[in-house]
Amino acid sequence: CKQLEEEISTLKIKLRRSEAKSSELERINNELLAIQQKTASEKLELENAKSDLTISLAEAHKRLSAYSQDQARYIDEYKSIYESKTTHLQQETDQLTQYIQQQTTHIDAITQENANLQSRVQDMEKANEEFRQQFTA
Repeated sequence: CKQLEEEISTLKIKLRRSEAKSSELERINNELLAIQQKTASEKLELENAKSDLTISLAEAHKRLSAYSQDQARYIDEYKSIYESKTTHLQQETDQLTQYIQQQTTHIDAITQENANLQSRVQDMEKANEEFRQQFTA
């Protein structure tokens, strides 16, 4: 009986720890979702900038003969910076998406573990109660 109570106590401690981990992972997941939303917003801003840049490039092309080589280099550098940032943001978005998927899977596993531990605790408490009833009978 005492051994069952100790095992129940141990399982309850494990359950609390697991719930704390699950809560922390949910908090991290929420932070990551916020970062992903911010990244998506920044990506949208860059896409809008790309659209604006495309229009500007078309207008600049009409007047290109009047511009010096320095101005043409500036346009190329701006485009390169945009592409670099877009590539970087896409990589970050992909990494965050993968990390969020991993964290979601991890949270699901912990949630399942919590459910299993809760079920074991209930089973052991029931067995303990039955044992006590038989013992006192």
